[in-house]
Amino acid sequence: GGEIDGMFSFLPYAGELSARTDVRLVEDLCPAPEDDWISTFTVSTPLVERHPEAVQAVVDVTLMAAEWAKSHAEDVVAIHAENLAVRPESIRLGYGADVHETLVPELSPSAVATLNQTQDYLLKHKLLDERIDIAAWSEPRFLESALAAAA
Repeated sequence: GGEIDGMFSFLPYAGELSARTDVRLVEDLCPAPEDDWISTFTVSTPLVERHPEAVQAVVDVTLMAAEWAKSHAEDVVAIHAENLAVRPESIRLGYGADVHETLVPELSPSAVATLNQTQDYLLKHKLLDERIDIAAWSEPRFLESALAAAA
């Protein structure tokens, strides 16, 4: 075998590598704002136009699951660990101890800013052909409806 001086790993996998091997975590990039990432729902315009009730149902269920997660921390960690095939401790290391409190969908200015930051990276590395107006691209009505129904 050889030696590796450095590598990058997605969130909980760094913790898993550390637990299973003699690899040690040197730098955790997660706290750095420039390394933030965000998950998005992406649906086609035809789906929104033809079946808005299906889109609404997905957003409604996602919001319900996120609200459930807030009071089921251990279950959330176990589900993520099983999904990623890692130990629960690696989920906590990779996503933080409060992962169960961070799952509510949002379209806040900071979320849009994070999407724009990701877009800047993709443009810089020629992984995206042209800039998209994230605010115009976002469709808040489904989330707003789900939040209103949950209130």
